[in-house]
Amino acid sequence: MKQTLLSLTLLLLSSAAFAESIWLNEEMQPVAEAEATFVLDEIIETDEGYLMRVNFLSGELRFESFIDQPEVSDSTLTGDYRLYFRSGQVLQEGTRDEQGLHQGTVVTYHENGNVHWEAPYRDDQVHGLYVTYYEDGQLLREQHVEHNERHGPYKSYYPSGQQRLQNHYVNGSKEGEEKRWNDEGVLVARRHYKDGRLHGLSEQYFEDGQIKSRGEYDMRSQVGEHKSWYANGTLQSHQVFDEEGNEQIARTYYEDGSKERIKEPVDSEYGPATLTEEYNDAGQLRRRTTQSDDNRWYLRERYDVDGELVERSETLDRRRHGRSFNMRWDDGYTEAESFEGQYHGDYKEVDGEGNVLASGAYKHGTRVGEWYQNLGYRQFYEFYDDDGKLHGERRELDEDDQLVRLEHYRHGELHGEVRGYENGELTTQGEYIEGQRYGPWRIRDSYSHNTAFMEGKFASGAQVGTWRSYSEQGYLLGISQYDDEGQYHGRQIQFEENGALQAVTDYKHGVRHGEEHYYFQGTLSSVRIYQDGDVTEERAPEDLID
Repeated sequence: MKQTLLSLTLLLLSSAAFAESIWLNEEMQPVAEAEATFVLDEIIETDEGYLMRVNFLSGELRFESFIDQPEVSDSTLTGDYRLYFRSGQVLQEGTRDEQGLHQGTVVTYHENGNVHWEAPYRDDQVHGLYVTYYEDGQLLREQHVEHNERHGPYKSYYPSGQQRLQNHYVNGSKEGEEKRWNDEGVLVARRHYKDGRLHGLSEQYFEDGQIKSRGEYDMRSQVGEHKSWYANGTLQSHQVFDEEGNEQIARTYYEDGSKERIKEPVDSEYGPATLTEEYNDAGQLRRRTTQSDDNRWYLRERYDVDGELVERSETLDRRRHGRSFNMRWDDGYTEAESFEGQYHGDYKEVDGEGNVLASGAYKHGTRVGEWYQNLGYRQFYEFYDDDGKLHGERRELDEDDQLVRLEHYRHGELHGEVRGYENGELTTQGEYIEGQRYGPWRIRDSYSHNTAFMEGKFASGAQVGTWRSYSEQGYLLGISQYDDEGQYHGRQIQFEENGALQAVTDYKHGVRHGEEHYYFQGTLSSVRIYQDGDVTEERAPEDLID
């Protein structure tokens, strides 16, 4: 609104005489010659005072003004002045008083000679009607100014001359009604202001004058009902705000009138809450969230294009809570109940083909009651007591539903019959009492590659007495003797699969003691004599006597 930079700059120039030119940049600041855009090298004494001229480096006049004395550093710009384009056309002209203050009208021009803007000055401040024009001379803007602040009516126009905007200012702030028109003269907006802030009714209109939006403001805050419409007149959005400007209800709609998004207050188990729903353009619910106003509780649900639930999660105090539902990678799902961040209640997992992979119940994060689990190659049927310990019958089946292992538990300890099968053949059978094996047993010998099973007795969890090992074909492969502590004791005999004798070894409470005979194809090949685990004598085959 004011052109004061040049005058302020020139007051700072320090050149007592013009023995040398003063080089200036675009901001009229002194610089080295190589960086200069303008040059000051001429002051002419006239009857009206000292006339100073600043030129472009190519010689064209840039600026001329009177100063009150030839010493530039101590001088003041006074009287009429002009600023020029390089073409010689006047860019700006005005008048300064003896103190260097703008007084009267300042006019700025476009380079084609038409007025760009003109403003009345009083004591270096814009004061009065300030008018701006397009380059072709058409009126652009009219504004009333007092002491450099907008005060009074304000109007702006399109290049066609059609009014664009009309409002009112008080001490630099918008006050009262504001109107906006399009370039065809149709009213497109009406707003009200107070102290520069939206206050009261605000409306917008389509190009044909049809209402586009309407709402009330209270010192810039949205209050009450706010609505917007599509060009066809269908409601697009509906919002309700309280007196503090907090959104209470928000609804948006597709152009056909179907719901797009709904936000509204609801009552919940955890007190007042906000419900938000989102819909696709076919009217199908996509997402639903409910959050308590105190932010303690949050429920989130998501649906597919067919309206089927694909995700549900619930939290309370930032911990997993209530029912959860999540789709698996194979279009199966996992469904569970939680409490205080732990699984609590029913649990179920199903694959994309509808096969149950896991089902049962939790109690504070621990499995309880009947459980089923399917790992693909194995299935498990189990039962847990209230402390999460295995209790009762436990079955393990293969993928063909054939029994692989049967166990019985009592509060976490094996107790009762146990059976195991391989390829339909019984390989393990016996009984546990309070976690220890007792009585007759058949067990799988996991340390021998050719032994299918062993038979014998247990006492207090230890193998005792005579045990026999058999091949898969039922042939005897070994006879072992154990003491009451489960250690080898007595004669141990091993046979080849064809029935031939392989080895005979004497033990005494877990260590070799006595003779050890090795056979090759049924013929004795070597003998060792042991005493408390140490070899005391060895005999070669040629030393053996039939």
